[in-house]
Amino acid sequence: MDSNQGHSLALLTDLYQLTMAYGYWRSGMAERQAAFHLFFRKNPFGGGYAIACGLEGAIEYLQGWRFTEDDLRYLSGLTGNDGRPLFGDDFLAYLGDLRFTCDVDAMPEGSLAFAHEPMLRISGPIVQCQIVETALLTIINYSTLVASKAARVCQAAAGEPVLEFGLRRAQGVDGGLSASRAAYVGGAAATSNVLAGKRHDIPVKGTHAHSWVMFFEDERLAFERYAEAMPNNCIFLVDTYDTLAGVRHAVEVGRSLRERGHELVGVRLDSGDQATLSIEARRILDEGGFPKAAIVGSSDLDEYEITALKGRSATISVWGVGTRLATCYEQPALGGVYKLAAVRGEDGAWDRRIKLSEDEIKTTNPGLLQVRRYSRGDRFVADLVYDIEDGVKDEHTLFDIGDQTRSCEVEPGAVGEDVLVPIFRAGELVYELPSASEARARAHDQVARLDPGVRRLRGPRPYPVGLERAVHERKQRMSAEARARTKSALDTAAEYRYRHPRPALAVDCVVFGLDLDEDSLAVLLIRRRNEPFAHAWALPGGFVHMDETADAAARRELHEETGIDELYLEQLYTFTTVDRDPRERVVSVAYYGLARPASHSLQAATDAEEASWFDIGRLPPLAFDHQRILDTAVERLRGKVRYAPIGFELLPAVFTLSQLQRLYELVLGRELDKRNFRKKILAMALLVDTGEREQGVAHRAARLYRFDRDKYEELTRQGLSFAL
Repeated sequence: MDSNQGHSLALLTDLYQLTMAYGYWRSGMAERQAAFHLFFRKNPFGGGYAIACGLEGAIEYLQGWRFTEDDLRYLSGLTGNDGRPLFGDDFLAYLGDLRFTCDVDAMPEGSLAFAHEPMLRISGPIVQCQIVETALLTIINYSTLVASKAARVCQAAAGEPVLEFGLRRAQGVDGGLSASRAAYVGGAAATSNVLAGKRHDIPVKGTHAHSWVMFFEDERLAFERYAEAMPNNCIFLVDTYDTLAGVRHAVEVGRSLRERGHELVGVRLDSGDQATLSIEARRILDEGGFPKAAIVGSSDLDEYEITALKGRSATISVWGVGTRLATCYEQPALGGVYKLAAVRGEDGAWDRRIKLSEDEIKTTNPGLLQVRRYSRGDRFVADLVYDIEDGVKDEHTLFDIGDQTRSCEVEPGAVGEDVLVPIFRAGELVYELPSASEARARAHDQVARLDPGVRRLRGPRPYPVGLERAVHERKQRMSAEARARTKSALDTAAEYRYRHPRPALAVDCVVFGLDLDEDSLAVLLIRRRNEPFAHAWALPGGFVHMDETADAAARRELHEETGIDELYLEQLYTFTTVDRDPRERVVSVAYYGLARPASHSLQAATDAEEASWFDIGRLPPLAFDHQRILDTAVERLRGKVRYAPIGFELLPAVFTLSQLQRLYELVLGRELDKRNFRKKILAMALLVDTGEREQGVAHRAARLYRFDRDKYEELTRQGLSFAL
């Protein structure tokens, strides 16, 4: 947190935190002790882990937490709907005297964090715990999100330096500064942000922009002038006009630099086909006598684009990542929450509290919780969440947080270590804060200790996290007791449903994907978390909410159960067999959609314990009547793909004619004559030859095409009929 420079941030909170604080004070409970946990429910970016970050900013905020006279003056002017002051003078005076006196335990920055684990536990007077909630969430949520994204990007870079270039696209000044520090903790080697470099002792990097080249009469002159001014910092941006000509100019100026005792550091590519251009740039640099000159790649990079470029044998050796890192473009919010877990009674004993939800994954875990991380050798193997007052009575069994009927065992011989460490005691800082570099080193070491399957960028293996037996049993007991208290109200609703029976409405989604590497047409399935058909494979879907359309429900269920957001989706058919669902009478509106598996990061959640793509020719048994729904969708796809160009939704943005033909063969389930297929498809004049060819293939490189959607729509208006 970088904006707390001599200013009070006590008002960095939501109004309802202060109205609740006033209520506690009026009720005589302001000093009643309470405990809260800060955690998140889903690992970010569909990944297997997160990197805890933001603790430094949280400490800075809490150390300076107090209401100034100016704060109190502002609060005194707030009014309710009757025009009278919201807060009385006595309460404002109470706030003016408040100082932070809570205990705080937290994960050190750079620690691995997983869904449902407390990253921070705070206990103390309820008023203080309540008011600081919003600020702690905004500080830790954002920094953890960026650090986690940086770790993924650095993993894709495979040891090559990642430079954070995101300040100009970040969400404001504080966002930019926080992002630079968090990205560094997550593994970035340096930042372009000079102020962040000064404040957090982060290495800074940068040379020049396109405007420098454009300012001079020609590119060669621009490079020469820059070399004269900054001979020890020459990375030339070569794509202002003609990229490869720019590389040649860089080589020419590099030779004159060498004559003066300096060396060309490298060139930067910021546009175009960076795989092809980098290969050619490497050849020009090597032939020109600069084999050690780096090639820096930038322009909307992230872990997926870096992986794709490496797969095409790009010779980029330094990665400049900006917008998609600093803004966390793919997932702009972590979704961290801050929940009450216990209240201390008048007898001094802690009374655990629980929040229920129809979605079991959102039912909170009661108690004063700690995380014990188990390892064998240099590998982390499991995390156990336990109550510090109970201690760990059963070190071997982890009870699944999302499904209380499931458990697993900690590997024999594993050694446990508690993750949360003391930060504040009675408001006094007791923690020696590490530097950003030390937090970065910790993050690197922690990620390296994960199983490679958990580190996978797509479809990671879930890391085992579970409740200790005593916490699990307490949660079950408290859930049952709380539900029993609401039974009478539920019985009334059930009686109404009995007198006025009606079917429930659900949606089920058949999402097809094309896997060119595996030469298969795939369908997206989830493994169900709950009964009926617990742990069986099924289509994504669920019940329609009272306030949404079926279309909205289909997209919501896909997002919640698989993490997929953007895809082609249309309604398929309504399935009304009376006994299709063993729970009750359920009518399902089915949808079918098309997605590119490589463009989506699967993340199972809510009712799904796993999400995965399956070849439609090698499917597991499916729950409910989902095989019938899938068969119907396949027939619909085979019909529509012949008269509408929906198949292009399954292909990458550029593709070969062979890939296009193979798509149609996989969908139609039969081979097509190569000559006739190409003749028909090219005759429609809907493909644009990109002028590029395949890269990194053993056979003769084929031409790459793209589908011209604008032309298709124009020709459709003129009466064109797409037919294959």
